[in-house]
Amino acid sequence: MLANQIKYVILHLTQSIIEYSMANLNCIKAVLAEKGIMSKWLAKTLKKDPATVSKWCNNHSQPDLYTLARIAEVLDVDIHKLICHTKEE
Repeated sequence: MLANQIKYVILHLTQSIIEYSMANLNCIKAVLAEKGIMSKWLAKTLKKDPATVSKWCNNHSQPDLYTLARIAEVLDVDIHKLICHTKEE
């Protein structure tokens, strides 16, 4: 019984850590909103599935570095603007 409770706590903490570390790694959604551009336009421009771009915008997955550079290029922003920064940085 205690072993199962410990396993549950470890699993829950691990999942929370992963979710926290994945939270808001990119700011694509904010940059799109700032420029008044829809994610569907970005998907079409990059020749990517709109669902993939949606996952990037919601930080459910991340684009590779090449794609991030392309996003910066088509949005005419510095690539650093697409990466969220914490207060400590």
